[in-house]
Amino acid sequence: MSIYIGESTLALMHGYKNRLRQISIDSDVHLPFCHLRILKCIHSTQNCRANDIVKALVLDKSQVTRAVKSLVNEGYVTKLPCTEDQRSQRLKTTECGGILISELHHLELQVNQTMTTSLTPQQKAEFLKTLNIMLNNLR
Repeated sequence: MSIYIGESTLALMHGYKNRLRQISIDSDVHLPFCHLRILKCIHSTQNCRANDIVKALVLDKSQVTRAVKSLVNEGYVTKLPCTEDQRSQRLKTTECGGILISELHHLELQVNQTMTTSLTPQQKAEFLKTLNIMLNNLR
């Protein structure tokens, strides 16, 4: 028996993204979902450069460049000189960006709680384990 999980996976991703977007808007966080992902990546990556984001999030370099420019203009990210490569710059979240990351973390916890309300701790652990295996298979 074959199990087709593509549609369910897409529906889950779409539902998660939409719920997070809606709860973000309700909390006055008006950045696009992609910008939020990039901000999180910058915050969690030491000596982060644009190319690190491209690799980590599997995004187009021009898309990352535009988003970083927007995040810098909005005061969430700052650019610093890169000592290893004069052609690139290190990216770091500002204090304002750090506050937004904290708010985003709280919003993600709310969405995760809603999404997993009827699951037992064992089901959550098994789901996460299975999800990580599937993600590794796709890499």
